[in-house]
Amino acid sequence: MVIDKRIQRILSSGNYADLFEVDGRVYKLFRSGPEVPPRQTRVGRKHVFESQCEAFRSLSKDPWLQSHAATFFGNCIIDDVIGEDGTSVSDCYLLDCCYSLELLDLGEVDQETGLHKNEAKASSIECDNYPHITEAKARFKALGISTRDASLVLPYDPAKFKFIDFEIEGYC
Repeated sequence: MVIDKRIQRILSSGNYADLFEVDGRVYKLFRSGPEVPPRQTRVGRKHVFESQCEAFRSLSKDPWLQSHAATFFGNCIIDDVIGEDGTSVSDCYLLDCCYSLELLDLGEVDQETGLHKNEAKASSIECDNYPHITEAKARFKALGISTRDASLVLPYDPAKFKFIDFEIEGYC
């Protein structure tokens, strides 16, 4: 697969990866740099990638929780990434560290928080007011999955909320 930045929309960029929308799916492609020890290194990013993939696979043990996480379509190998100027920028990425997820409706970006309107950081939600979040976090913990840096899409809707950006506790 080739990701062409000229035609495929970058949904967001973080410390570890860029998110691309391609054919109605999200592809989380991990970057190769910059090197900021201990976790934001090539090796650290590979560990985060592996941990996140393992966390998604672990959800099969809890169907309720699986229904409240973005659908995981698995790992994929990227052959090349084409930059805005039409040349390869594949050196900027770990081409073997990519996975695909369901495209969720994040809404517009809130200029004050930098988050999308339909998104919240799991750590910022008062769980006492939202028992569905408390239950989900407990189920993640029982599977050994950390939601410390997780985000939630539609967090206040007990039927439709979904977690993204979680990983195996202590994997890295």
